Amino acid sequence: MTKRSTSVLAGLTAVTVAATTSLVLAVGGPAGAATPPPWQSGALKDPNAVGVLTLHAANGAEITSGTLDDGPIAAFVAGSTALRSGDKFATLFAYTPRDGNNPVGSWSGLQLTGSTDFVAATLPSSIDTGLPVVALSAADTTLPQYAAGYPNTATTTGYQGVYELRLRTTAVGQSATSAYDVVDIVVDGNTWHVAGVGGEATSTSLVVAPSSPKVGDTATLSATVSAGVPGSVQFKDGTTALGSPVAVSAGAASTTTVVSRAGAHTYSAVFTPTDTDTYAGSTGTASVTVAKATSTTTATWPASATYGTAASVKVTVAASAGTPTGTVTITSGGATVGTGTLAGGTATIKLGATALKPGSPSVRATYAGNADVAGSDSSAGTLKVAKATAKLTNKLTPAKVKASAKGKLTVTATATGTVPTGKVTVFDGKKKIGTGTLKGGKVVITLPKLKKGTHQIHATYAGSTLVSAATAAVVKLKVVK
Repeated sequence: MTKRSTSVLAGLTAVTVAATTSLVLAVGGPAGAATPPPWQSGALKDPNAVGVLTLHAANGAEITSGTLDDGPIAAFVAGSTALRSGDKFATLFAYTPRDGNNPVGSWSGLQLTGSTDFVAATLPSSIDTGLPVVALSAADTTLPQYAAGYPNTATTTGYQGVYELRLRTTAVGQSATSAYDVVDIVVDGNTWHVAGVGGEATSTSLVVAPSSPKVGDTATLSATVSAGVPGSVQFKDGTTALGSPVAVSAGAASTTTVVSRAGAHTYSAVFTPTDTDTYAGSTGTASVTVAKATSTTTATWPASATYGTAASVKVTVAASAGTPTGTVTITSGGATVGTGTLAGGTATIKLGATALKPGSPSVRATYAGNADVAGSDSSAGTLKVAKATAKLTNKLTPAKVKASAKGKLTVTATATGTVPTGKVTVFDGKKKIGTGTLKGGKVVITLPKLKKGTHQIHATYAGSTLVSAATAAVVKLKVVK
């Protein structure tokens, strides 16, 4: 089937409606929906409406009702009248009735489709190939999109919830016909039906239990339909169908669903009557807010840690439903000392090497949660953090001096992950002979004049709040005359 761009249709104006627009209408059949609209007869009869339109499924079967979230409401829209000899292109328009106004010139409308070359079209056998027809596609403006831009706000009986589709034809070099084939569509909630067909209104209500579920709960959706009207109910979460349609029994239908996503949900029960020639469909909705699943966070702390060396903690997060994903943070005294990302519900987190000071700080793991799982804290733990271990070396420069000269001792202190600070003391045997203060982990101490002989020299480091004390090995200083 050939589609022709709207830009080559003389006399037609293409108007765009945003594809993201949706239609939301009140539940319950519009008053007067069971009878043809006023403009189909009498003083308001449209003189340009010379034929009728029928809607067809892809297999050619005629349809007179359906739901608005089916995409295009039909595969084909077929006319009953050859509007002008020689025309080969058909285009579909939509119009919104105005209370008590003549259909010609006073209604707002919009071109919905490009043009279908119906002469060259391959159509199902049930559709007359000699008459104009439009093939609908996903690229066309849908009825919900149109209604969002041109809503029917009428309150007069016969006008409520009605939208009119008009089919015009044209040919290359020709303007569109002023005459058209028409069909009037009644929109009721999430359903539609042809006006005067399946017109007796029905009503559907929906209850969700529990009314405030959380992720992982099984929710029961219970629909109540107009008494005595047989049919089926398609339950939906938003636009997603929840299983297959459920047959109505004694005016009721129900289904269950496991809630897998937190947040606002709009559930719907779309009733389709078995006898669509007598009854109109209807939709009931219920809005609920789904809470996140609960979580439990457990941390396995190391038996001990050493300042300057990164320790690891294993954190496990379990959820009542769903999969815990996201970030875990380790804190101590309100400060973050480590973060990690869950994989399979666990995370092994390295703590900052110098984030925890020596002592017994209190620590806690906190899971931030995700879109469907709530966050949680572990119980507080106590981590024993030892001081960094210092290594002290000392070197004489020179190792041999005269009794009249002073020697020098270079002392170097190192520790993993930190630079030692603090006081160094120098001894000759057990006798204290000098002191110094580390700068950048090093200090050069000038020794006093010593008597002739061999002296046993060594340095000690007193340690600090972060680094342990240490003693260097003995070095020998030879003093000569």
